[in-house]
This record gives sequence, structure tokens and C-alpha cells, in this order.
Amino acid sequence: MIEKLTKRLKPARKRAGLTLHQAGERAGVSHVFWCQVESGKKIPNAARLESMGKAVGLRLRMTFERVR
Repeated sequence: MIEKLTKRLKPARKRAGLTLHQAGERAGVSHVFWCQVESGKKIPNAARLESMGKAVGLRLRMTFERVR
């Protein structure tokens, strides 16, 4: 699930016209970490993923569903 969410970061960053440095600065992460997340090499925790999403205009929504 996290991988599906992280795949949305690069297109959103590009749409926002931000470089890796700018997006990382907005989210409070290094540009290296941001690049590693975009390329699938690192998986951020939920709090960090939320701040990265906000930096590029995305809102993180997670829900629980009943297991049957």
C-alpha cells in the first residue's frame, strides 16, 4: 500500500514545479531521502509520508476496513 502512495509523489512534485531540494525542504527531509522514496529504495513512515504529500499538495487518507 505504501508503495502505491509513494508512486504519486514524483508526478505531484513535478506538477508543483518543485525540485527534489525544494520538496525535501518543504517536507523536512533531505533531497537524497526524497529521491530514494521516489525510486522505491526507501519506505517512509506514515508521518513522514504525510509531510511529503503536503509538501506537493497531496493529502494522505488512510482507513481501516473490516476483515471478513
